[in-house]
Amino acid sequence: IDSLVRERKEDLPIGIGWFDAMVPLMKGCVTRLGCPSNTGKSKFCYWITNAALQHGLRVGIVSTEISKGIVLSNLEAHHTGMSVRQIFQGVKDTEAYTVPEERKELYKHLLVFDQHFTKNTLPTLGAIIRCCPCDLLLIDYAQMFRGENGETLYERMCQYAETVSEATQNRSDLAVFDTSQLSNDDIDHRSSGKKKADAAGLKGAGELTAYADIVLEYMRDKEQERKQRAVDGTFGPAEEYMPEGELALRKHR
Repeated sequence: IDSLVRERKEDLPIGIGWFDAMVPLMKGCVTRLGCPSNTGKSKFCYWITNAALQHGLRVGIVSTEISKGIVLSNLEAHHTGMSVRQIFQGVKDTEAYTVPEERKELYKHLLVFDQHFTKNTLPTLGAIIRCCPCDLLLIDYAQMFRGENGETLYERMCQYAETVSEATQNRSDLAVFDTSQLSNDDIDHRSSGKKKADAAGLKGAGELTAYADIVLEYMRDKEQERKQRAVDGTFGPAEEYMPEGELALRKHR
């Protein structure tokens, strides 16, 4: 029992009561979120980022598709209540967008590593995990990382899962939260009404599930959202920022 207590990882609350109670992020562990394509992986990361920053945590974001300026504009949309389009009004280079001086204090504990910095390579990702001065690191998203020798998706995802897991194990002070696409076969299986699997079918390789300490799955009904928007027009910045959906816990080590 004493040995198990010593090995118990420390929780990292982000300041959202129901989320922290359901599945707290844990230092030294990888929490992996599976989503179908275009269902809000990045917005989920931004939602967690803003909550963690407001909770006083040091946060890093590894963005594989979106430049630093656009990441900041999405975070700003939540704080200001404006849309990203409004924030960019009059901005010539959106990728180089910077936060106005009066709100920079909100982001003093934020680091953004975009694709221009990482080149979406695994050695760089491993170095970031090992060295970043953060409490929480978010990686969006797994399938965008590439190998150096034309590897298949399966080979790349095996390498990705191993890289993230091994680097995180040596960081007892850091929680890692990353996102992954769900496999098309898994989505088709569920949409046909068949029983849900116990574990998420993450796209590329089973190692994505095997190497993760915690696996979540996020699904939302985009058609229902369109209907609601058409009927009552209630989708303001807050609702768009974190769309309503179903969050399921598929694995917890």
